[in-house]
Amino acid sequence: KIEGEHKCQVVVSPSSTDTSFFKPLDHKAKLREKWHIDLKTQVVLTVCRLDKNKGVDVLLRALQQLRNQEIKVLIVGDGTERKTLETMVTTLDLQNKVVFLGHRSKMELLELYNLSDIFTLTSYAEGLPRVLIEAMACGCIPIATDVGSVSALIANGHNGFTLTPGDYIGLSDKIEKILAMSGEERKQIQTMARYTIVENFDSKKIWEDMVETIKTSVALQHKDYNN
Repeated sequence: KIEGEHKCQVVVSPSSTDTSFFKPLDHKAKLREKWHIDLKTQVVLTVCRLDKNKGVDVLLRALQQLRNQEIKVLIVGDGTERKTLETMVTTLDLQNKVVFLGHRSKMELLELYNLSDIFTLTSYAEGLPRVLIEAMACGCIPIATDVGSVSALIANGHNGFTLTPGDYIGLSDKIEKILAMSGEERKQIQTMARYTIVENFDSKKIWEDMVETIKTSVALQHKDYNN
């Protein structure tokens, strides 16, 4: 639309992250100990603003379907829906499985991504979610709703999983599927998740590409001007 209205070239610089910071760490056991989580517990993490669009209630309803699983859900973020979600946790009798962590620092996020097994983002609308990029860069297995540009990040079944917004049954099924995987199967998806981000959404590469695009554009304009 901008190109059509203003007769100019538009280059999109996508969301990205520093993959030299957000990366897999090799001391999961120490992280679990620091955050008081048993190594045998399967950890599902979500990081988002707590409002209706983010669909955190969908994650809680999915968790209710997984009562026989030893799972801990960590919710990072705050917002207008926090009290409603806390009440929902009590109503669904999930107090022992859900922890609200509020806002956390960049370093704490790095630790949380690394101690977690699965990262979920159950939004009804998104752009290109930075937290999903960060989680995948750390080797989390992602499950996200197929909205906005999420499909640019996740190839379903290859480096993560996608689902329809609001589908808590589908979410519980995908979580269960991941938990049933062998260590090698999980490792393959984790590796592909990080590879996707390193190759396509690393901040340094994005910046370098943008600089080259600008240089090329300026050179072409200069050439046209001289002609």
